[in-house]
Amino acid sequence: MHPPVVSIHPDRKSGAKIGITTAHPVPHSRTTSYATWTIDEWLLFDYRAGWGTEAFEEKIDDGEIEVEFPEAWEDVADREEAREIVDANLEKIEEKAALRKQVMENGSRIDGPVFDGALAGGGTPAWGMRVRRRVWAGNGERRTGR
Repeated sequence: MHPPVVSIHPDRKSGAKIGITTAHPVPHSRTTSYATWTIDEWLLFDYRAGWGTEAFEEKIDDGEIEVEFPEAWEDVADREEAREIVDANLEKIEEKAALRKQVMENGSRIDGPVFDGALAGGGTPAWGMRVRRRVWAGNGERRTGR
């Protein structure tokens, strides 16, 4: 079983489901426009090493580095095409991360510090932060007093 992958559908909005991915940013296997390679081949594509980038490929051409690529990634044109796909997916992942952050920032409020007891010299009073949510985040009816 493979880890979950990011599914980017350029022809439709992704909706409210904004997930967090820690998987390789390869296209979803059901996305036919990326079906040139299998999911197993995609997982062999080392995007972190820079495969398919101009700088990486120039280092190979100049003999600065020597890489033994898996069979699916031996052709430089394939690596460059795959890099474009991965970069587009990484951009979408960054956009979704920014949206998650915005939701969290807009949906909460932090008050504090709040001290428990009098502030007097010579001691350290108990203190904390009060975190409140601004939006209802639950199932069922919203309860008051929260």
